[in-house]
Amino acid sequence: MRLLLAFGFGLFHGLGFAGGLLDAMSGMAMSNIALAIIAFSAGVEIGHLLVVLPAFFALTLLRRADAGTLRFSQWTQCYGSAIISLFGLAYFYAALQ
Repeated sequence: MRLLLAFGFGLFHGLGFAGGLLDAMSGMAMSNIALAIIAFSAGVEIGHLLVVLPAFFALTLLRRADAGTLRFSQWTQCYGSAIISLFGLAYFYAALQ
C-alpha cells in the first residue's frame, strides 16, 4: 500500500512539474527543448540529493544513538509523517491561492 501511495503522489507531483515546465518552454525553439528538459531533470535530482542525503545521514546517526530502544524509530514514523503531511497540506493550500 505504501508503494502504491508513494507512486500516486510521485506521479501527481511529476505531472505538476511537467505542466510548469511546458509553460516555461512555450516560447523556446525545438532544438533547445531537449537540453532544457535534461537540465531541469538534473537540477531536480541534485536538489533532492541535497535535501535527502543529509537528512538520511542525520537520521541514521540518531537511530544508532538510540539503538537499545525503538522510541526514536516509532516517534519518527508517527510524528515525522504527520509533520511532513502538514507541510504538504500548507504547500498545497499555498499553490491553490
